[in-house]
Amino acid sequence: MNRLQRIGHNESNSRDRNEVTSGDAGEGRGNVEFICECGDLDCTALLTMTRAEYEEVRSVGTRFAVAGLDHVFAEAESVNEKVLANFGRFVVVEKHSDAQTVADLRDPRPHAKSRRVLVADHSYETRALLKMLLSVDPDCTVVAEASDGVEAIEAAENTHPDVIVMDLEMPRMDGWEALPKLVEAVPTANIVVFSAGADVDERKLAALGAFDFVAKGSDPLVIAGAVKEAARSGAIDARTLSAKEGRVGN
Repeated sequence: MNRLQRIGHNESNSRDRNEVTSGDAGEGRGNVEFICECGDLDCTALLTMTRAEYEEVRSVGTRFAVAGLDHVFAEAESVNEKVLANFGRFVVVEKHSDAQTVADLRDPRPHAKSRRVLVADHSYETRALLKMLLSVDPDCTVVAEASDGVEAIEAAENTHPDVIVMDLEMPRMDGWEALPKLVEAVPTANIVVFSAGADVDERKLAALGAFDFVAKGSDPLVIAGAVKEAARSGAIDARTLSAKEGRVGN
């Protein structure tokens, strides 16, 4: 586990304690004292937020509240941590990369999150159909789409999806080439692959990191169902992540 990942666990420990504080605060509108979620074990700073403000921060699992800008880790800025807002009484930061991985794995409210989905297919009609089918499920929110593997990798790096649904037959870069690159870019994402081709080697897909495979000739509801199952399975668990730590940094 690298230093930023350890900091991420410290931040999550603070968030776990604030979850208890928030619950004890009930529905009151007054300010409540929370502990700083900066991840510094020596930090004893407190910050004041209303319960509504706390719930707004907690509505996104990768966001944390810290006591001030001096509690933002300088080496992590624009890489693992980004300042979203400074309210004076507290600062909201959002985690990316290794820090996002830990935040997702340690989020005590995974049931409350709509899983972020990236749809990659060369066909606009297929992308539109999948987006329509997934739009009626509260567990899924389509945050990006791509028409080939190159666009899929760029979109994944920009949006950090929880689930990627991807065709194997795409121009510029097909799914076979894109799959390991997507695993590298977003190691916590569950990737559902679908294809119209015959004799697809599903064991090879699994070895490359695919969560599931569905034949493209299947009923679209079958593909959508596989995506929803991947979404409900949540992020890759800690044991799987440990096996991939060599790819996310030491």
